[in-house]
Amino acid sequence: MYLLRITFKSFQKINQLKQKLIKLKKINRLKHPAMIKIFQVAKKKKIFTILKSPHVNKKSREHFLYIKYVPKIDVNFKNIFQLLNYIILVKKTLSENTLIHFKIIKKCL
Repeated sequence: MYLLRITFKSFQKINQLKQKLIKLKKINRLKHPAMIKIFQVAKKKKIFTILKSPHVNKKSREHFLYIKYVPKIDVNFKNIFQLLNYIILVKKTLSENTLIHFKIIKKCL
């Protein structure tokens, strides 16, 4: 039994990621793996402040918010070959605006 933990680092919200995963399930020709859970770790926020006029008016500022979402997905597999094929499919379909990290955990029964 193998557990695949997929970590996405992106600027997309978790709902948009779920839509892509549904698309991935339709493409997948293997037996559908049992999705354990989709959970979101912490989202990191950064606030940038820029002065509009650097000389006189300190009151005229613009604030920009930069949010980075880090959702994680756990997927169970019985076979290591199915797991590797699934990794290839995920890389081909979901690699547009995201950084994807894979971690394979072997479970002993």
